[in-house]
Order: sequence, then C-alpha cells, then structure tokens
Amino acid sequence: MGMGVSVTYWFNPALQQFVRSASDGSSRVLISSCALIQFDVFQRNTVAGTWDQYPVATSNWSEYVKVIRLTWKAARPVPGGPGVSENVQTAKIIIRNNIEHSDMKTKLNPSQNSGSALVVTLFMITILAVSIAGYLAYTNQQTRLGVRSQTWNMALAVSEAGVEEGLEQLNNNYANLSNDGWTGSGTTYSISRSFPNGSSYTVSIDYSNSTSPSITSRAFVNPPALAQNAPTVFFAAAGTTTTTTDLTRAIRVQTSRAASSSRPWWPDIRLI
Repeated sequence: MGMGVSVTYWFNPALQQFVRSASDGSSRVLISSCALIQFDVFQRNTVAGTWDQYPVATSNWSEYVKVIRLTWKAARPVPGGPGVSENVQTAKIIIRNNIEHSDMKTKLNPSQNSGSALVVTLFMITILAVSIAGYLAYTNQQTRLGVRSQTWNMALAVSEAGVEEGLEQLNNNYANLSNDGWTGSGTTYSISRSFPNGSSYTVSIDYSNSTSPSITSRAFVNPPALAQNAPTVFFAAAGTTTTTTDLTRAIRVQTSRAASSSRPWWPDIRLI
C-alpha cells in the first residue's frame, strides 16, 4: 500500500468471508464461503530435520515474527452434481524487511557502471590489438628471414658463375688476360656481368703470382622488399620512396699448377 495506509485482514464468521480492509476506506473479499480461518506465527529458524519453523514464544512476538502460516477451509459447489466440496488449504508467508542499510547494500551509480564497462572494453581491445600486432611482427620476421636466406643462396650461385668465367679466362687466355672484354690494371684483370633479373657480379684475376693466380668473384643480388633490413611498417605511406640495398657475397679462389705444365688451373675455393 501507499505511505501512511495500514491494511487489516479479518474474518467475518457470520458471512463466512475473509476480508482485507485498508485505512483509506477500500475493502475487498479475498475468500468467500470460508468456514475456517487460522493464523500461526513462527520465527525464521528451521527445526532440524524438518521444513517447519520454531513458533514465536515471547511476549513481544511482533518483533520476532518472520513466517505466517495461513490455514483456511472453503466450500465450493460441485459442477454438475449435488452438494459442495470442502477442502483445507495452507500457505506460508515470509516477512522481509524493506529497509536498505548503507552498511549492507552497495548502491552503484549507473554512470560508474558505464565507465567501468568502457574501461574494461578498452583494456580488452588493447590486449587484442597488441596480440595481433605481435603475431604480425613474428610472421613478418619469419618471412623476411626465409626470403633473405633464399637471396643469400642465390648470391652464392651468382658468385660461382663469376668464378667459372675467371677459370675459363685463365685456361683459355692466360697468355693475354685482356682478351674477351677483360680490363687490365697492372697485374689485375677484371670484368663485370649483369643478368636480366637485376643480379650482377664482378670477377677479378690477380696475376701477380703467375704460378698461383687468385680469382675473386663478388655477386650483387637485389633482394625482395621482405628481405630488407628496414623496420616493419604496418601503415600505408603515400608519396614516399624506398631504397633497397643489394645483398653481396664474394668467393676467392686460389689456383695452382706446375710452372711447365699445360694442364688447367685447379681452384682452391674459399668463401670471403
């Protein structure tokens, strides 16, 4: 009921009615044709081993009543037949205080709840973003290392091509190493070759020791962008230019043969 309105439940045995009346003048019949009405009051504590509560046994019972048991017997006509049917009904009512204590209940501000949820959401999004960025960085690093390893092996193959040309020049033109486009500077002769894929090599022959000349072949291979040592960038950049550095690898071959022998030069290959 509203504030300041009291409610009274009472039984009218003459009319066999169970009525609820309010101090504002309203009244309503809850049970009609009621031959019996009984109230029993109990405490909240439950008797061990049963579902029953302890009865109120103090004089100041109104402060200890927590359970009200209502028992009534009502008569109802039997549909389609003579006479009436009487049965006993029982109900238990639990009384709870509707008083909020500041030390027992924490009142949450809706704005604080919204702010907490937003902070938690941002925190989870940050963790997810960092995890994804770390995974992308890891996969990018693995891909870069794989591509760089392939480029490194390609540079070795290009250097070997330069060694092959240097050995051919020694065996075919050892009397005049300036033939076939080679350039001489003192006792050093060199030539450069390029390939359609952008790779190249420079091979030189040091003929200062005529019985044991050396061949140095240095390869230059342009690695793919993934094999560059530049830091990884996850954002698009417009109007910028990137420079690539050729990956280089060199092989030095020390050849030898007897001074009066006409057999080919035999290489002793060393990576540098």
